[in-house]
Amino acid sequence: MPAAPAAPAAPVALIVEEDPELRQLASALLEESALDVIACESAEAALSVLQRRNSKVVLVFADVDLAGLIDGVDLARLVTMRWPGTKVIVTGASRARVDRLPRDTAYMQKPWRGLDVLIAAEQVLPVPGIRRQRMGERLKARDGERKRTLSPFGYRQSRA
Repeated sequence: MPAAPAAPAAPVALIVEEDPELRQLASALLEESALDVIACESAEAALSVLQRRNSKVVLVFADVDLAGLIDGVDLARLVTMRWPGTKVIVTGASRARVDRLPRDTAYMQKPWRGLDVLIAAEQVLPVPGIRRQRMGERLKARDGERKRTLSPFGYRQSRA
């Protein structure tokens, strides 16, 4: 009997935030999307992940102010040069350095809203069908007795 084909690896969101609470919050939010999440506290750690994961990282969500030699603006520049297919969103409390961001980089003012983070994540998924399929899989895995299935019009609840 031939082996079943392996499920394709999910696209990855990379969270780069030195504040552990904000890093955890952004990770929890993006885990609700169809993206797998990897969280880093520095740009250097994020670049290491990008080099290992290469094309699987579709979103980098980074703070402007990062500890270390590379800040969020420089990280955005490096990512857009080396991985042009990766969407970059930079967040910060001040718009002071926004003019230094690469043209295709989005800026999200802090404090950001969770819904805005989820919308940004959904926009970078490569295929709309993946969004619906992966969200449905995660909801089914999470729900116990009640199953939630995704219909074209939203969620429909049914008892198992």
